Amino acid sequence: MKNIGSQAKAYAFSLGLKTFAPQIENALKDLRNLAMEMNQFAKSDCEMTKAIFASILPKDSAMRESVCRDLQSSSGLDYFAAGKRCKNDLEQKQVLASIQNKDPELMLTNYNIFTKAAEKAGIPENMRSAIMSMTGTIIVRDNNVYFLASLAQDEKSWITHLKGGESASIYTCDNSNCLNPAVRRNISIAPDQSYQGKAKTKLDELKSKLASNNEFSNADISFLSSIGEAFPIYDYITLEAISGVTILESSSELVASYSLLQHLKEVISEVRKAVTMLKPKQVADHHLTAYLKALDRVQLFAQEKWSNMLTSSDQIDRRARLIEQHLIAKERA
Repeated sequence: MKNIGSQAKAYAFSLGLKTFAPQIENALKDLRNLAMEMNQFAKSDCEMTKAIFASILPKDSAMRESVCRDLQSSSGLDYFAAGKRCKNDLEQKQVLASIQNKDPELMLTNYNIFTKAAEKAGIPENMRSAIMSMTGTIIVRDNNVYFLASLAQDEKSWITHLKGGESASIYTCDNSNCLNPAVRRNISIAPDQSYQGKAKTKLDELKSKLASNNEFSNADISFLSSIGEAFPIYDYITLEAISGVTILESSSELVASYSLLQHLKEVISEVRKAVTMLKPKQVADHHLTAYLKALDRVQLFAQEKWSNMLTSSDQIDRRARLIEQHLIAKERA
């Protein structure tokens, strides 16, 4: 038994089990328990260790059966009885769905990795299609893994999604979960339907609500949270409402470039966390490596686009400060 336990530990770490720690932090304890249960069968140490990991680390499949086994075992079934019950696909889905409901951030059942990340980042639904078309995504559906490549591979196609243009390809979602996205090819994106156009529409909505003293909705607050404060859009539109002086009217490209960069940062950060969880258990490494490289290319484009806008950003900031100082001086007088 001592040999089995030590071999299991070494084998676990050699497979990178520790990188999956957020979801199976008790894995080593479970392995020791499994080894004890299996001791009644006359298997060699090496054979035993392989048997344990054959059931714990299914590669290139969703983690459904493995997690189902763990849950059923903890409810009183021995490991092999749990395995038999979890072969039943319907029961497997029911068990995993109950766990998914308790912790929505776990990715145990069907999901779109981009949609999960965009939801957590607070990106408005009508702005997600352009970003997903640029980044691509990974979808797990019915125990199969699907890779959707980026539809924008160069600067020309990225700018088409950002500002509008011809000969574009986009992903469109069937519903909010986006498990069966369709591809539309060789289409024209009107300026108002581009990412920049939608960012401008959102900005105008926020300005209008401030001017009419209407409360922001949860969606408005999520959008403002999703773009951060490096370029303080909320401060600027608030200052506009108070002073009556326009600050951001002609800068929709600036706002869109900043918003895109921030949204990509948020999404890619969440995607990387998800990939860390996927890597040891669900998807082959070479697929994930290629996907992350594509994300890096899109983020670099957004970073360069924003860098080109920094002069305009500084001008707006100086203008806002002058207006603020004028208002303070006027109030004191």
